[in-house]
Amino acid sequence: EPLWLWHYYNIKANYAEWNKGYDLSIQNYKKCLSIPTLGAFEYGATFVNMAIAYRFKYLTSSTQNLDIIDKSIKIGKVGVALKKSVGDRDELPIVLHNQALNILSKMLHSNEDITLYKEVIDITDEAILILDKTTSIKRLGMLLIESYIAKSFLNEDIASVSNRLKKHLPLLDENEMKQLNSLYKEFLKVDKITNLDYLDN
Repeated sequence: EPLWLWHYYNIKANYAEWNKGYDLSIQNYKKCLSIPTLGAFEYGATFVNMAIAYRFKYLTSSTQNLDIIDKSIKIGKVGVALKKSVGDRDELPIVLHNQALNILSKMLHSNEDITLYKEVIDITDEAILILDKTTSIKRLGMLLIESYIAKSFLNEDIASVSNRLKKHLPLLDENEMKQLNSLYKEFLKVDKITNLDYLDN
């Protein structure tokens, strides 16, 4: 059964990624994509997950190869489009958050591409709007800090996103708080954003 085969390779890819075997993870995601007769839901999930694996591979490589992160961004876009096509509103904000993170991972150490920062703002605005409509806060903290980073870099008005993030912080679980702080500090370290005093304490 194609669907069972997809689950099999998807689980193998997940395990490889958890063990930091990103090349093996990508190989298994490619096997997922080679299975015929599946739907946009399965292919979309595979593209999204494979983009994340490419992002991790880029971030953990001894030399920062931009081809790897460019592939992550390109594959991630396909995943977002497929997820949108099946109307998966519950998962879409998480998918959009991951795509914003793919782009920001490139921007951390590469030449400044203003269009990519603008893309992060569009992506995070869309995801936050969905969360507000569905009264969900899943990954809202990450989306807010991603939006803040892009807006801060472009010298756009950051007051509303900063205030909302400050109010939302007590609702974050330990894992999201750790991830949020890590991303914020990485961009602060390379002097690309203005600091937030409530995160510095």
